[in-house]
Formats: sequence, structure tokens, C-alpha cells
Amino acid sequence: MARLIFGPKSARSLRGREGQWISYQDVLVPALELRISPQGTRSWSVRCRVGGRRVRVSLGNVARVGLASARAQAKNVLERAAAGQDPRRTLAGRISVSALGRAALDALDLRDSTRTEWERLLKAVVTPALGHLAADQLDRHAIRRWVAGIRSRSVARHAFAFLRRCYSWAVRSDLLRATPFVELSGPGPMPASTRVLSTDELRWLWQALNTLELLHEQTVAYEQEQLGWKWERPERAYIDATRLLIFTAARREMVVGMRRSELEALDNPEARWIIPAKRMKGKRDHVVPLSPQAVAIAKRRLAAVGKKGEVLFPAGRGAKGPMTWSSRFVADLVEMTDLIAQRKLPAWRIHGLRHTVATHMAEDLGVPTEIVSLILAHRPPGAPVSMLYNRAEKLAERRDALCRWAVWVEEVTVA
Repeated sequence: MARLIFGPKSARSLRGREGQWISYQDVLVPALELRISPQGTRSWSVRCRVGGRRVRVSLGNVARVGLASARAQAKNVLERAAAGQDPRRTLAGRISVSALGRAALDALDLRDSTRTEWERLLKAVVTPALGHLAADQLDRHAIRRWVAGIRSRSVARHAFAFLRRCYSWAVRSDLLRATPFVELSGPGPMPASTRVLSTDELRWLWQALNTLELLHEQTVAYEQEQLGWKWERPERAYIDATRLLIFTAARREMVVGMRRSELEALDNPEARWIIPAKRMKGKRDHVVPLSPQAVAIAKRRLAAVGKKGEVLFPAGRGAKGPMTWSSRFVADLVEMTDLIAQRKLPAWRIHGLRHTVATHMAEDLGVPTEIVSLILAHRPPGAPVSMLYNRAEKLAERRDALCRWAVWVEEVTVA
């Protein structure tokens, strides 16, 4: 661990490391650490001993806690620990639900997409309703009322899982004695989406993307000519992401999290996209052979972010992290698709496009089920023992299937 004297600006300028946590120790207050997450989040923490065990006390994000405040809090934590108190608790002897959630997020080893989603849930769903309560006073009835008051069933299910994980971590860390989530059932799972777009619906969707792209280009031309703006509007990125999702059958989070370092050999027929295990649901590297159509989109994204841009779908101008899917864009895309179809289509989801890709590959192109499963990064069909020992990637077959699929999409989406 590097040791240095923090300055007013150094806490914000010190660099992290791709894919791992890094800590810097303050020379003036040695127990004070600046921790930088793999996503670039910077937070203060203090290491001390409580009851003979080394613990870490989170002081908050650098954006909210300045250097002087962090040093003062660190000294207070050390004094309380020396006096035999548990500094992880508030002065009243309790930690709030909001503080518990933040401490858990700082401590847990999570996938990038999970951390982003849970931080959003903490801020938007947990803190407004329960954040002010003492964590050890939250009971099962309050949890049930809170879950029942969340309008979206999907949000309720994910928020429940997040808070349950926070309490489990708190018990393991001796921050709380018990969790109220023991044998407490959360919201039931949502029905699985099995919606598959027909060939006509896929054509209408593609035409809707073309129309939104044309409107985007007209808007950009106006802004450049009349206002002098030169940066890319977010609609362009969402259109490219949707097309990449269709051409690759990758998950939404994988597409918008695409990085320059994950792309290889874009200028030859062996172009591929290697999604690292840390971003994959199955915790294994996933190789996506890229068709010429997908390569063209990837090159356009590389040009859009510039030579120094690592994330191909950034959250905004100068942002280092990836964007998230916009419900507004999806609503605009659905509305435009309905207008082109001249009728209200049955509900479909962006993530559900993987069902459409897989189904049409198998039914219209005759791609074997095993190859479709490998393209989707699913376990291929077969006995568990066979799947354990069979690690064949079948990249040539997958490349052929994805290239044929891209050509088929272009053919059937022509008006």
C-alpha cells in the first residue's frame, strides 16, 4: 500500500487500477486510507481494532467528505476504538439503514453492473423510505410495508435482495447481531419474458431505428450549424447499442459496457469481442465473433469516443463509466415501431431481443441448438458431467452463424 501526504487535490487526482481495488495511506493519520474501486469510486476508510479484530470503518465518498473532515473523523474513530467502543456504530450506539447500505457497498466484491444498480437502489428506493431508521430496529413488518409500497414489482424484488444482502454482510461483520430477513419471503419472481418478435415485427423495429437515426442526424446538423455544438447526442449511442445487441445476441449490460481493450482484430476476418469474466454472468470469459456489420458499428463507436476513449458507450461527455439503458429511448423506440407497424404491438423488451435472435437463428437459419447456446453464453444442452469436461468453444461455427444471421437481418429488414 502506497503512503503519502494527501493534499486538497490529490484525493481526486490519484489513479486507480483497472479491475481491482487500490488503497493509499495517509502519512499524517496512518490509519486513514483512500480506497479507489475498479469503477473509479473514491472513498475514505479507517482501519482499527475492535475487540481484538481488525475492522474497516467507512467514512464516505470523497465527493461528500473533504480531506480535513476525513482526518478529523479518522482521529475520532481511533479514539473511540481505543476507549473500547465500536466506531462502526453511531454515537447513539446504532447505525442507520442508509449507512449500513453504503458500508456494505464499500465492502462487498460485486460485478460492475450489480454495484451500479445497487447504488441506484440505495439512493432512490432504500434511503427515502428506510434510510433514517436504525438498522437494528428494522423489523419484518416494516420491510413488508416497504416492499408493498414499491410500484414496480421488478424494482421491489431487486431492492429486497439488495437490502437482504446488506444485512447478511452486517451480521458476518459483527456490525449487527441478527437480520430480520431470516425466512422472510420477498416479492415473487416476474414471469419470464418469452416474447419473440416475428419477421415483420423485426423489420418494423429496424425501420424504427433507421427513422430515429435520421431524426438524430437532422438534430445534430441543426445544433452544429446554429449552436456550434460538436458532441454526440445520446440517441446515437442507444441506436448503435440496440443494433449491436441484435447482431451479437449479447446481454444489455455487456453491450453498453463494451471497452476498447475488449476488441481484437477488427481489420481482419477474425474480428472478435472478448468479454472478461468479471463482466459476465457466468464468471467466464466470453468470445463473441463479430460479423462485418457488427465491426462497422464498433468502429463507429471507437471514432465517436476518440483515441483516448476506453468505454465505447460512455455515460456522457468525458465520463469514464458506461451508460445505462434509457427508459425514455426505449419508449421512443417502441412508439416509433408502433407507428411504422400502424398498430399497437404486444409488449416486448430490449433484453428480450435475445429470444428473438436465438429463435430465428434456429428456425430460419437452421443453426444447431448447441451453437445458439454458446452464442448466448448459456450452458450447452447435455448432462452436467459432459458440460464440466466439454470446454469446446466452436468459434468457427459461431462466427459462421453470426455472419449468416447479420446477412439475414439485413435482407428481411429491407422495406
